[in-house]
Amino acid sequence: MKHEDYGLAVRALGGDLEAWDELYTKSLPIVRGFTRKYRSGFPIGAAGYEDTVSDAYVRAYTRLERYDGTCRFSTWVCAIVKRQVWVENTKFCRRERIYRQRFAPSVLLYSRDPCDIFLAMELKKSLWRAFEDLKPLESYILESHVVQERTFLQLGRTVHLSRRAVEGCYAMALMRYARSFHRIHHAFR
Repeated sequence: MKHEDYGLAVRALGGDLEAWDELYTKSLPIVRGFTRKYRSGFPIGAAGYEDTVSDAYVRAYTRLERYDGTCRFSTWVCAIVKRQVWVENTKFCRRERIYRQRFAPSVLLYSRDPCDIFLAMELKKSLWRAFEDLKPLESYILESHVVQERTFLQLGRTVHLSRRAVEGCYAMALMRYARSFHRIHHAFR
């Protein structure tokens, strides 16, 4: 089977889209199942696994010349998924750590009043959930500008957008973050 996959990969490298479609179709159920199961073992959870699968196939297509046929194509794509999940998890944990250090109302945790502690914990949960509701680009721009104190010009160079477009995305992210926070926080009460 791996020799057949390698033959299809060689044909796909030569521009045969049917060969790529066959590789994709044969490996997709295996890669989907692996991704859903593998992501569930990390704090990022299994939600959104389809994005990881799509990104893995984009990477596999752009790096198809690296596939040497020593394993099944699906196994090779699953290795790409594994690396992506590690990266996503690292970013997630880093964000959570930064959030706890910078935004968690830690002063209230030293209060003797249990109500203050409970309210601080609810606020923290609401803020974090609202941040998770943002689109990836919005959360990246918001976090980079507020936490890492990067300028809109620097962010524009990173995401390949104009400074004005980054400012607009930042404004939209703040608005969506505020709406999401109020919706989530007031649902607790």
